[in-house]
Amino acid sequence: MIKRNETNFEQKQTKSAKLHTIRNQALSLQCTVEQEVKCVICQRTDFFKVLPQGMIVTYTMIIVHDSKQFKKYKKMLKLSLKTALETHGKTKDTLYSLVEAIKVMENDELVNAGKGANLTLTGTTECESAVYHVNTQDWAAITAVQNVINPVFGAYKLLQKSSNVSSPLSLGRIQPIFLSGHGAEQWCKDENVPIFADTDEGHKTLKSEQLWKTYTSLAKYEGSETKNHDTCGGIAFDLNTKQMYVATSSGGIFLKTPGLIEIHKQINKYYLFIYLFTYMLI
Repeated sequence: MIKRNETNFEQKQTKSAKLHTIRNQALSLQCTVEQEVKCVICQRTDFFKVLPQGMIVTYTMIIVHDSKQFKKYKKMLKLSLKTALETHGKTKDTLYSLVEAIKVMENDELVNAGKGANLTLTGTTECESAVYHVNTQDWAAITAVQNVINPVFGAYKLLQKSSNVSSPLSLGRIQPIFLSGHGAEQWCKDENVPIFADTDEGHKTLKSEQLWKTYTSLAKYEGSETKNHDTCGGIAFDLNTKQMYVATSSGGIFLKTPGLIEIHKQINKYYLFIYLFTYMLI
């Protein structure tokens, strides 16, 4: 009896220690973002919505570098959350609702993802996105894509395919979970993921082209409003099924070398979102 009590006590201590560690890591990560980026962060209530029928929270995080743009970012965040709410009401699909929220941000020039993506050294856009199912640790990602309109939707479709063990490829091959460049674009096209027509314009905007022309003419990049390393992302938790999902999307760093794969940063952001989200709940 004594040994059993000691075991229970040790288990409780271990659980308490883990919980304490998560709290500290969340606070540490949050402070690091605030101190190093010196950004304006929306209040916590602007980041999430309580949703009915299981999907209780959609968490979107945008780092705002310019306080004058605060209202625009806030409006975009609210629209993305509203979209998630409406989508979940129709589909009851937690992950798909999260993806639809991220698509709203990809379609906005405000963030460095999709339409607002930074340009590479050669003046092209190369976007990346990843989707993660926390409970099963299944994930999928695409990177260095120029013509996929919503990269997060491509990553979502890739996760669906790779998670479906009942539909293996011929000759015993397994479904891919990470695709890049032209191969990723061709896969998305084959899976009916919307892509741009055969053109080199893609996600380019007038603003991004003007900035690219300015800073490629400089011998040294000194930074300004173009130093936009933001990613957009979200996290969703379903109370009924206890499932958690995370999705991120980015256009990469400004003037990056074409073909540079930065998806490891996307994966790392999963854990930032999870830590912060866990801290919100406990």
